[in-house]
Amino acid sequence: MLRFIGCLLLITPATLADIYFFKGQEISLQKLDQDRYLNDKGNVVGISDSFFIKQDKELSVILDRYNLHLVKTYSNNLHKVQSKSKTDLLALIEKIDADPLTQYAYPNFIKKIQAR
Repeated sequence: MLRFIGCLLLITPATLADIYFFKGQEISLQKLDQDRYLNDKGNVVGISDSFFIKQDKELSVILDRYNLHLVKTYSNNLHKVQSKSKTDLLALIEKIDADPLTQYAYPNFIKKIQAR
């Protein structure tokens, strides 16, 4: 029975999936339940409420413009941020990714690894 359900999920029409764009590449994410998605490779992934942005300058402008909170700064201007308000996270990340002040923005995907 579980095998059948897995196959059913994989053949669900793409029109039911959220399309997320990262660096011009289309990524299909089908929402399963709260914060869990089926990606186009058939893996179940979660999306954390924090995400990553990389920029050359003007971090404070980006934080203010999109109502973000800085969680952590990594090397090479890579930052982990979080939205201060409830919003469609994927839509917000796409908007920030398209902003000329950022090099890119991408979700903090969570993937559970199972040992066999």
